[in-house]
Amino acid sequence: MTERKPFIPKYRQIAEDLRRRIAQGELRAGARLETERELCLRYGVERVTARRALALLQEDGLISKRPGIGSFVSGSAAQEERPRASRSLLFAMRQNDNDIRHNTTTCNTKLFFSLEDICRKNGWLLSYLATDDETSLTGVLEEHSVQGVFLVSSYQEQVISELIRLKMPAVMLNHVDPRLLSVMPDNQGMLRQVIEHLSGEGHRRIAYIDGMPDSCNAKERWEAFRSALFLCGLTVDPSLYFVGNWTYEGGREAARQLLSGRSRPTALFAASDMMAIGAMEEFRRQGVRVPDDISVVGYDDLDLDALLSPPLTSATVDFGHMSEIAFERMIDRIQGGERPQDRYVIRMPAHLVRRGSVRRLT
Repeated sequence: MTERKPFIPKYRQIAEDLRRRIAQGELRAGARLETERELCLRYGVERVTARRALALLQEDGLISKRPGIGSFVSGSAAQEERPRASRSLLFAMRQNDNDIRHNTTTCNTKLFFSLEDICRKNGWLLSYLATDDETSLTGVLEEHSVQGVFLVSSYQEQVISELIRLKMPAVMLNHVDPRLLSVMPDNQGMLRQVIEHLSGEGHRRIAYIDGMPDSCNAKERWEAFRSALFLCGLTVDPSLYFVGNWTYEGGREAARQLLSGRSRPTALFAASDMMAIGAMEEFRRQGVRVPDDISVVGYDDLDLDALLSPPLTSATVDFGHMSEIAFERMIDRIQGGERPQDRYVIRMPAHLVRRGSVRRLT
């Protein structure tokens, strides 16, 4: 069945429920909260989830923790807490194998949690919604009193048309649309850094694994890859182009195709870390060593990159800064309205995190 309701992380649901109980006087000033174990039983979650919910409330000053005793409602928390239902934003993303519910280790997942943290600190609730070709936003926006929508990555035409018809403030993330303000990585600058690094290490034949063909980032990165090769005096070899659809399995399949070719490259750039990790696993299974036999670079700088063997070299942007800019622009639109001159693209500078997956050719 198609998912119709916004997704809110479980720890946020618990924190909001406890916040409600405090605001309504069920939990009065000075009252002791349930222990983490009791919260786990009440909400049916793991202990780490309950602990994270309590950490949110403590950070907001609603509760205080007394070591060895428990957590207690702060003295004036109930009086100070205000309803937040009207301060709600939506993170809407096309439902596919790369959305944050199906693929929890993508850059969009990092972006969601970074943006959610900024929203929470500023008194806003951020919810997640996966859209498909039949999704209508009208009911969701009305039911949840949504005041703005972040449209993320590839999207359906009817979704953006509906937002424009409803005059709903919107900001595009990881995609470009001329009708909206868009926040994007500097893909040109990022690929220049990648190719200059590989070229400087002596690599001349560099393979490429692409994302989903209809993705704006995929199109830009492929164009930027070819341009960067040209600037470094290298040529594009069509036989070294593969499609991985942003996924781990896609990266593995691309690596299988690469290894079945007649002439192997000395280096590989994958347009996402998950594809790079999939490729590295397939290389390992077939006895191809990284970086001794082939160097690998990805994009995203996922947390697990440093834990790989070898650690993955990866290009990335500052997702925290990207989220801050997107949030600020959203609030500008909510407070000041939409203006034609505000429909432009903000490019986030990229940098290369160098690790052990690239070697210098002798």
